[in-house]
Amino acid sequence: MHRLASHTPGPWLVSPLRALDVAGRCAGTVEHLAMVDAALRLNKIAPSDLEAMEVSDAGRVAYLREHSTPTAGSLPETFMRVGMRAAGLHVEPQVSFRGVGRVDFLVNRRLIVECDGRRYHSDERQFSLDRRRDRALSALGYRVLRFTYADAVHHTRASVHEVQSVLCVEAISSRFGTRL
Repeated sequence: MHRLASHTPGPWLVSPLRALDVAGRCAGTVEHLAMVDAALRLNKIAPSDLEAMEVSDAGRVAYLREHSTPTAGSLPETFMRVGMRAAGLHVEPQVSFRGVGRVDFLVNRRLIVECDGRRYHSDERQFSLDRRRDRALSALGYRVLRFTYADAVHHTRASVHEVQSVLCVEAISSRFGTRL
């Protein structure tokens, strides 16, 4: 958030929408989208509020309107969603599976992609729970790929390429009835 040097904590100096609008001058398109996704998820803005942006150009606002979602669970999820969709993959965010719970993405209806930040996935209990979920998804016939924050945010293109490679190998395997 942009603040003046003389800022003291207290009531908002500007609305969350205005802060997002101004921050877009300094942020790349996907970074800006990630901020909007977070504001939507936290109910700080509504999708219709994007029309009131005055600083961001019309093309950026149209992009934000088309690609933003309140279901994005984190910054890495926004980066991966945008990257996978740009690569032409069919991406379903926040899909629930009985006995497993919600996964970050179901890609091309057969691959699960999870984005794991240290905040929620580093302690032993969460690590074990993630492995249990992976096994349950495997028993349902899904393969799971897990990406770190750094993979998803700083190496998005390479991570998406990994997803594409796995999907390609799986397609070849299913066509010829063999596991590669």
